[in-house]
Amino acid sequence: MRPRPWHHCPPPAEPGFWSTGFWDIASFVGNILAAAIAVVAIVIALRQGKAAHQALVRERRIDFQLDVLSDIAEVFGAPPSNPQLNLLKARVRMLPATLLPRLADAISNETADGNREAMIYTDGPTYNPKDHYHAHLFDEVLAAIASLLEQRDMPTAKQGSAQP
Repeated sequence: MRPRPWHHCPPPAEPGFWSTGFWDIASFVGNILAAAIAVVAIVIALRQGKAAHQALVRERRIDFQLDVLSDIAEVFGAPPSNPQLNLLKARVRMLPATLLPRLADAISNETADGNREAMIYTDGPTYNPKDHYHAHLFDEVLAAIASLLEQRDMPTAKQGSAQP
């Protein structure tokens, strides 16, 4: 048997609503929707990544500040001495001035006779001006530690502008 010529093939089906055209349009619309969903997913992932990075930076900053405040609290627990005072000055300068404003002010300001230490120490029982640190400065350190611990334990969504 000989092959039939092309003009003997049956004619293609008449295009109608349920023919190939409908499925082409449905496939096109489905691909557009899939692309839009993918773009939305990428945007959400980028936002979550940025938020996670900011939370990590915030946690590291708070941990660093807590370490420095711990060093400062140890200085307040030791008898005053020049090396301790130098350590105190260095540690306070590592922190933002807004975290320990009174202590930063006491370290940066000199008294009328040029004595910075008098701003930090208070009179002890023997009336030696370098016997004890001012109690309100130590209270400020403790309050800063408590504030940072509160911030660290606070969920990220509730932070708002509570950062120092």
